[in-house]
Parts: sequence; structure tokens; C-alpha cells
Amino acid sequence: MQPSSIEEAYNRALKASQSLPHPTMQGEVLIAHSGWGEPAARILYTGITHSGGRAVIASSVEASKHILPYRSLDTLIAFTASPRDPRSIILLESASLLGVERITLVSPPLHPAYREKAEEAATQVIEVPQKAPPLLTEALAALEWTPRQLGAREDRIRTEITHLDTALQWVEEYISPGEEYSGYHPAYTPAAKPGALYHCYITGCTPVPLEDALEYPRGYKLLAYMTSVEEQDYRDILAGARPRGLEVKEIMINTDPITAGLYSILAAILVTRRVI
Repeated sequence: MQPSSIEEAYNRALKASQSLPHPTMQGEVLIAHSGWGEPAARILYTGITHSGGRAVIASSVEASKHILPYRSLDTLIAFTASPRDPRSIILLESASLLGVERITLVSPPLHPAYREKAEEAATQVIEVPQKAPPLLTEALAALEWTPRQLGAREDRIRTEITHLDTALQWVEEYISPGEEYSGYHPAYTPAAKPGALYHCYITGCTPVPLEDALEYPRGYKLLAYMTSVEEQDYRDILAGARPRGLEVKEIMINTDPITAGLYSILAAILVTRRVI
């Protein structure tokens, strides 16, 4: 994908995300994901927890089988990038039967049979417009749905969110033009996991936690999606990689942890030259 088409796709996703209704959130929130919905789920999870709210994040199967039956939860928000995701439907049905009051599914336009099942479960269905890239749109929306933060941090976060039209260009300034990233396996720190996931959805790999990097054999190349606020926790990994014959190339996201998930996705887009 050429730079101009990447920018066009980003602008479509941003416009689409701003048109979506906000989900209703109250009390403890269960954030679930399947069908490539985890990047957006993690962005919203970080936003809620940093605001002082209570949230749990899990796959749709884990949520339906191991959390909902044993916890009293007020809100469920499920993310999927698939128009036919049976795991999300099973989750919605379980939540409805167990009396969860606020249930939301965020997805691309659903197959009619799946939409019918979702609506039968008393679900608020938030659909990404047809021509917008679903993963990126959902990630942008998740950031925009971030609850208010305490103190001066709220103004800073809200300013970033209202200026997302320049976010792609800002990230491009520290993704070196012409840098060679092929052959590198994505690794991540917690706040930057959305970018590593996005990268692997495109290239067909499985990202690894950065703390496991030293377990890999000599000659292995890792592309570390990481945030500056977490950097000191991984100094031993970064310092120990070269003596062990490993190569670690860093993509450092120097922003607030709440926005870092989105910026890590934009970095992955620029590295892979694809938008989904």
C-alpha cells in the first residue's frame, strides 16, 4: 500500500470512528475480544483502568465460560473484526441470560443472521461503516471512548484525542524512512501490545512478550514495540540481547500509556505498509 493510500485509509477510519455512538458503561466493565478484536479491547481497557475504573479483559470464550457465570458485572463490551464471529454471539447470549444490563458488540457490518442473534440478546450493536478498515476504526473508537481522567492528565489526553488527524504523520517522524523491518519478529511491552498484534495479524505471526526475548536462539531478530514509561522494566533484556547473539530493534512509543496503544498500531501500519 502506497503512503497516500495509507493516509486515505487512516482518514476513512478516523472519520468513521468519530461517527460511532458511544457504548454505555457503568460499574465494572468486562471487555471481551475475538476475531482480531484484541487491539481495540486493550486500548479501551487501558483507558478505563487509568481513569480509576474497574475493568476485566478476556477473550470471548474465557469471558463466557469462566468469568460471566461467576462474577456480577454491570457492563459487557465485546470487540470483533469479523462479520461472522460465533464466539461473540455465544458471549452475548450468555451475558443476556445472566442478566448483564448493558451489552455492546462492536464489529464490522454483521451477516444478517448474526445481527439478528445479537439483537435478540438485547445488545447494542455498533457497526463500523462498510468501507472503513475495521481494526483501525475500532482502535480509534476505543481511544475516543476513554473515560475522563483525573487532574491535568485529562486535558492532555483529550487534546491528543481531538488532534488524531495528525497522529499518523507524527508517528511517521520516528519510524525511519527506508528502515528494513523484514525478518524481525514482533515483541511487545504491555501498553504497546496492540501494535504487535496488529503487525502479526498482517504478517501471520504470533507476537511475544518482550520479557521472553532472551529465551530465543542466537541470530533471532526481534522488533520491540515498547513505551518509554515501561522502558526501565526491560533494561536487562535490552542490555542482555547483544551478548546472547540477539538483535533487538526498538519502536519506542513516547506518549501517555492511554494513547500508546493506538500509536503502536500506527507504527505497525507504517512498518508493514498495510491497513486493516
